[in-house]
Amino acid sequence: EAGERSLALAQDTDQREQLAYTSHDLAYVYLTRDTMPRVAEMAQIANDLWRELDNRPMLAESLGLLGLIQGFGGRFDEAAAVSREGLEIAESIGNSWGQANALHGLSYATWARGELAQAIEMMQLCLSLRQTAKSDNTSMLAGAWLALTYAGLGALERGQQLAHSAREMVAGYNPFFLPYPLGALASIQVLRGDVSGAAETLRGVQVTADAIQ
Repeated sequence: EAGERSLALAQDTDQREQLAYTSHDLAYVYLTRDTMPRVAEMAQIANDLWRELDNRPMLAESLGLLGLIQGFGGRFDEAAAVSREGLEIAESIGNSWGQANALHGLSYATWARGELAQAIEMMQLCLSLRQTAKSDNTSMLAGAWLALTYAGLGALERGQQLAHSAREMVAGYNPFFLPYPLGALASIQVLRGDVSGAAETLRGVQVTADAIQ
């Protein structure tokens, strides 16, 4: 509610930079509520404004978010193009956070198109940027997807190790992200025949989901 009031005020007074920041932040807020049409709308508004204002660090981050949203919507080619632009901008200004953020969306789009070798390389690079970028959220999500990718290729033990690592990344961070590594871990446990272990892991997902509602 406060964000929407800030958005309306920035629009009424034509404060372009404030409108960009508010739209950008609201996109993440709506993402936690799984309100994807509103997420996409806010991300696109922010993206257009950052480009207009020539704020390259924020444009890089905005492109990364927009690419991820497009990927979730099944628009993989668009997602890859947008994320790659964000990555190129981030690399050009030495913004490791922006690089990790863009790699997040790019690796997902690449993975979804079945280009697994390239996707794995991108996910691993995203993980390697964690320390310099302080990108626990993107690194943890990349770790969860990487875990599922290895498991899908038959490397179940490697996949389970990565899922555990992703879960540890999010410990003490934002519980909103915890269901991702837990979901990956449960899937791999099922593949390994550990149904009771998977059920216990999924109970953790439910507890976490209930706590963040």
